[in-house]
Amino acid sequence: MLVEAGYRDENSLRDASEVELGKLLPKRLFQRIQGKMKEENNHWKAAKEKWIVQDENCEPVILPSPL
Repeated sequence: MLVEAGYRDENSLRDASEVELGKLLPKRLFQRIQGKMKEENNHWKAAKEKWIVQDENCEPVILPSPL
């Protein structure tokens, strides 16, 4: 079904709009995919925030110059 519509890999599915996928997929499957994508997006947002906070809390260190 998706291959016929031109979606051959995960990236092409990510680029597809919700409207396009909603037309192609059964409603329950579409909702499951939508939920998984939101979970993954939230995971990456949380990881990014953690990295930003860690980066802001770093103290500058002066390293000796190499000889």
